[in-house]
Amino acid sequence: MESTRSGDVLAGRYRLADLLSESGDGRFWKADDSILGRPVAIHVLGADDPRAPRLMDAARASASVGDARLLRVLDAETTGEIAYVVNEWGAGTSLDNLLAAGGPLPARRAAWVAEEVADTLTHAHELGHAHGRLSPENVLVDELGAVRIIGFAVEAALHGLEPGRIDDDRVDLAGILYAGLTGKWAGRSPSRVPPAPRTHDRVLRPRQVRAGVPRVLDDLCDRVLAHAEQAPPSARELGSALAAYVGDASDLGGTPRPATGPSVPAPPATEDPDATQAMPAPDLDEPTVATPLPSDLPPAAGSAAASSEPSAEPEPTQEGLPSFDDDWDDDWHVPRSDPVPPPPPLEPPTPKPLFADEPRRPRTGSEEPLGHAPEPTRAAVPPRSSSERDTPPPTPPRVPQRAPEPTRAPEADYWPWSGSGPQVIADEPERAATAGRGWLRLAIAIAVAAVLVVCIALAYNATHGGSLLGGSDESPTASPSVSTQRSVPVRNVDVRDFDPYGNPPAEYPDLAHYAVDGDKATTWRTSTYNDQLGPPPGLKTGVGLVLDLKATYAVDKVRLDLLGSPTSVSVYVSDDDPSAAPTGKPAASGSLGTSGQLTLHGAKGRYVTIWLTALPQVADGFRGEVAEVSVTGVRAG
Repeated sequence: MESTRSGDVLAGRYRLADLLSESGDGRFWKADDSILGRPVAIHVLGADDPRAPRLMDAARASASVGDARLLRVLDAETTGEIAYVVNEWGAGTSLDNLLAAGGPLPARRAAWVAEEVADTLTHAHELGHAHGRLSPENVLVDELGAVRIIGFAVEAALHGLEPGRIDDDRVDLAGILYAGLTGKWAGRSPSRVPPAPRTHDRVLRPRQVRAGVPRVLDDLCDRVLAHAEQAPPSARELGSALAAYVGDASDLGGTPRPATGPSVPAPPATEDPDATQAMPAPDLDEPTVATPLPSDLPPAAGSAAASSEPSAEPEPTQEGLPSFDDDWDDDWHVPRSDPVPPPPPLEPPTPKPLFADEPRRPRTGSEEPLGHAPEPTRAAVPPRSSSERDTPPPTPPRVPQRAPEPTRAPEADYWPWSGSGPQVIADEPERAATAGRGWLRLAIAIAVAAVLVVCIALAYNATHGGSLLGGSDESPTASPSVSTQRSVPVRNVDVRDFDPYGNPPAEYPDLAHYAVDGDKATTWRTSTYNDQLGPPPGLKTGVGLVLDLKATYAVDKVRLDLLGSPTSVSVYVSDDDPSAAPTGKPAASGSLGTSGQLTLHGAKGRYVTIWLTALPQVADGFRGEVAEVSVTGVRAG
């Protein structure tokens, strides 16, 4: 079959760009229409393939359904060797990718997506045509938020299925709703979405798979999917029930549509609380917005306004509080008329003894520091009589401290702990000298201890052959030297091209040695691609080179000289020669200009993969060129 490789031109105008899928000899391509300058989707079969006539019939059936949600058939032809159908290209995200990325949809949004598909199938089934292979992969939410359907009738023909599979469409339509609610697939057509759980050959209800599914949608899925022996309801019936639940879909991405048929009345009320109601139900997955109450409503029963009994002045609500600025409400805030009582007097804490639990004695200026408390210095006191000596002295009252007074002459019958008599204060020079002698003795003791320690250390070192300062007398060169390896450029590197996605997997292998020949004038280059590398619409996530260092190295840096910019590069280091596309976190990555350096921080391995993930743009597409690669590291094995 001709036109089977990327870059081939079909019918003189469609340049094949990316292979999207294959089914036997049938292939599904993304292509570029060179005349109209737009991307298109092309299904290609061999002209002698038994599916070719059915593919042409499917193209005519799809073109006859005038619905804007179908990706239109633009061209179809059978030549001498191939049969092909050209469809409109839809840019967006398919339902299977939406579920894989974000999990199940909110209930109302899932119902809206299924309703959009049901509306399209209603028109098609009335004309006798069916999609035949409806799955989450063929339901697209485009960049404007609208639902589009991929491969109507053509997808089934490409896979060798008979036309007119209307019953399968109805079951798959319920499967689309089930998938949106639960993230599981319960339809008949194959899909990459995980299958729905079953028990006793019966699909579990959505509410058994995911909590919070509305009863209306749960009953609708169970009615279609769990009763395979019964004929499924038509797409019109399913769409009417979904439209009644969704209501106005303008907030979901869709636009309100005028009614295309007679309105479906809501069923009468029933006493069964679990009965299915064809009316909007509360969405348990989306937040409920409270509707503000009108201001003219009467007060609720039980409120202060509705109560007939007089009540005390109500506390102001948060809404009624004044703002804290200059406009004060004097009626709301009234200052206190009575003065605030003074705080209780603060008594000084009772001093505690420094060391021993001895009776506290009055402190004088001649006390010794560090716990030495001699008797206070007294002035001459006249002798007392025996009766006076037998009487215990009175307890001294607690008096506030005050500045010392000059030394006064003693009075008769004066006791030093009495607060009424004069205090005898020692002279300041004598007190300072007494305190200084204690600190001086302590400093002398510390100095003597330090000298003693130094002498012991010197004697020990002298007797054990050391120097006076404690070091060894041996020459510094006698100690073994510790050698440290430096990172150096790796020489004699083998290189090969690396294109695991290619068919064949080759990317100019005859030019690969130019990347390590030391000459920046010679280059290795990639193929020229119509689309950038990476995720869809591109098929390849990368392409590059594999360097064999011929030994295990701890790689520190990789330097690249490139043509064109920017080029996104990821570097992988492994012990085994890679054969598949690299996965996991790279040792280093970055976007480089015409030259740059990536630091790997000692990643160990024998093989270094230079993986180009985004290529510079050239006149006819995207192409990368590597003039020189150099690796710096330390040999580790």
